[in-house]
Amino acid sequence: METEYSVNGRIVFEDKEAFLRHLRDRGFISQPNHGTETFEIPYKGYQFILKFGEKTTITLTNAYESGKPGDSCKDLSEKELEEFCRDFSEKNSGKIFMCKGAETYGNANVFNGGSDYEIVNEEWFLCGFQNGAKILSEKTFYWNPKIGELL
Repeated sequence: METEYSVNGRIVFEDKEAFLRHLRDRGFISQPNHGTETFEIPYKGYQFILKFGEKTTITLTNAYESGKPGDSCKDLSEKELEEFCRDFSEKNSGKIFMCKGAETYGNANVFNGGSDYEIVNEEWFLCGFQNGAKILSEKTFYWNPKIGELL
């Protein structure tokens, strides 16, 4: 069996340019990478990536800030994810939603008596903060439809 981990989210704000200025002024982000609208946000040894587009998304890279190999999506705890969301939303006067997922793949029996390699177990944690206050925190053992709606 193999488990895949993911951490991603969405930031909600009114004015993109004002939000970018605010993040730069507070030292949350550096200049854009290679002329794109992608920014790095280091946080307690993790490296989050903020990307502006139709929806502003935020993801966690699969390497530690120090450059050491590791599966940071796996290692990031739910408590650390909530702390990041709380701190980021409080310092930036905004709303942020983040989720962490773990999908375990394995052989599953199918109707015709054969087997198929598919998701046999999954866990999802979803949290949301606005201006430092928790507005959502849920853990499910199935795909939470709120994740699709909010992210």
